Amino acid sequence: MERRPRAADAGSSLLSKAKRVPRLLRTPFGRLVVRRGLFEVLWPLLGPLAHVHRTTLGRRTRVVAVVGSFGKTTAAHAVSRALALKSPEGWNSKSYLAASVLRLRPWVRRAVIEVGISRPGQMVEYARIVRPDVVVVTSIGSEHGSSLVTLDVTRNEEGGDGPRAPSGRHCCSLRRR
Repeated sequence: MERRPRAADAGSSLLSKAKRVPRLLRTPFGRLVVRRGLFEVLWPLLGPLAHVHRTTLGRRTRVVAVVGSFGKTTAAHAVSRALALKSPEGWNSKSYLAASVLRLRPWVRRAVIEVGISRPGQMVEYARIVRPDVVVVTSIGSEHGSSLVTLDVTRNEEGGDGPRAPSGRHCCSLRRR
């Protein structure tokens, strides 16, 4: 007979993970693991906070969102260089995306944010937070085969039903792979 997990088991699991943190903090990879874990835990708080920030303090910043299956980081770096901006970080989902939005300052005129997804419906959620003025769509491919079942679903999520610029300003380069 299979034993069902109890609340006490969950507490002990959390405690055992917390005991590993000091050891993880000793190495660069361990610090990365801790940072990623914290960002995953903080997403429910950072997502709504980033949305409020973007609609208030960050509302005057013109944001270029870079989306797609392949080449997002390269395209984001190229757009940043063209706009004479600092290159964005390579992290592009959940709390990292929220942190990018929270870094927008009222006196900064332009920003480039890379947006990546891993499941259906996520792009709409991210678009509400980022509120892009211009959207750059890189190539759409089958990278998301396990979560976005078909290429058409991927295309609709990444490019079609994804973030929309207010006046329809899009720079698109859609290629099927």
